[in-house]
Amino acid sequence: MAIRGNGDVHAINTNGPSPILRVVLDAKNSLINCAKYIVLSESGDLLQVWRYYHYVNNNKERRTRELVVYKVDLVEHKLVELKDIEGHALFIGFNSSFLRVEDFPMLTPNSVYCTDDTVHYIYHSRFGFREVSAFHLEDSSFTDLLPIGSRLNWPPPVWFRPSYSKGTLCHNSAD
Repeated sequence: MAIRGNGDVHAINTNGPSPILRVVLDAKNSLINCAKYIVLSESGDLLQVWRYYHYVNNNKERRTRELVVYKVDLVEHKLVELKDIEGHALFIGFNSSFLRVEDFPMLTPNSVYCTDDTVHYIYHSRFGFREVSAFHLEDSSFTDLLPIGSRLNWPPPVWFRPSYSKGTLCHNSAD
């Protein structure tokens, strides 16, 4: 699946001699003034997250102004806004993931955790503000997760999703 700048969702079948593109959702939205992410929820729903920005400090720092989460309704071919993501936490930035808050009680349910992911801004403002925040869907509020003036700004933050496999990362040769 792929998401276009206007919110359209495309499926690409690469199993034949030539790739076949199928439009799964025609969002009928000409607005491309926000970043858009596509995420698969734990229940198998396809979600879109639209991230709107604004500039502060004389247009030197870019921050998220608003996040809107949509479920892609593949039957009705429309986007349905969500204010509840079933108590989960959603992560967006350079990568995306979805976690059950009951497994990680330090997370806030129905929140979207976001980091900077615009390469142009990051590399041209290497020591500038880095956004790491949580957006709470119920009341549309933000919580900053880095202290003001933090020097934890390079390299840009990414999210890690814990593995639930039984394998280990290290092998002890004494075993």
